[in-house]
Amino acid sequence: MTLLRRVGLHVWIVALLLGLLSSNLEDDPLDHILEPWFGRPFAAIGLRQYWAMFAPDPVHNARFVRMTLTAPDGSQTELWDTEEPPFPPGSRAWMGVGYQRLTKWEKQVALKPDRWGKPTAEALCRLGNLHGSISATIVAYTTPPPLRRQAGTQIARSESVAGPWVCP
Repeated sequence: MTLLRRVGLHVWIVALLLGLLSSNLEDDPLDHILEPWFGRPFAAIGLRQYWAMFAPDPVHNARFVRMTLTAPDGSQTELWDTEEPPFPPGSRAWMGVGYQRLTKWEKQVALKPDRWGKPTAEALCRLGNLHGSISATIVAYTTPPPLRRQAGTQIARSESVAGPWVCP
């Protein structure tokens, strides 16, 4: 192996490790330095790990999308409501069983409705041969950390509407 290839390999390994480190840090001074150089490229090519969802301080928020069709006569129909079963549960036990690829797409729509809302609405219109307009309601929940939740702090819920997008 030539010296140039060896150096290149080591630089590549260091870049990968810095990208993984940036995936793990959140609101850390080092992350502000690493994010533009390593975090964003990792996210762009789909390698972002988002390990902050795990202990000791997991992420305490979730977003869901409700897509609603408004027909030309003004009637409304829910096309896509991912809050069933209700989440978060309040006092009942809740468990998500199975994996649906649609849930991953829904998270993208919820995080970036300006970017993904219109193409999703157009796809729903075409697939369902729908007429009218579609709007997306993004429902966001923020759950307090476990000790504050145990002390009685309630789950915050907010809604925002994106759209409407007219069916072609």
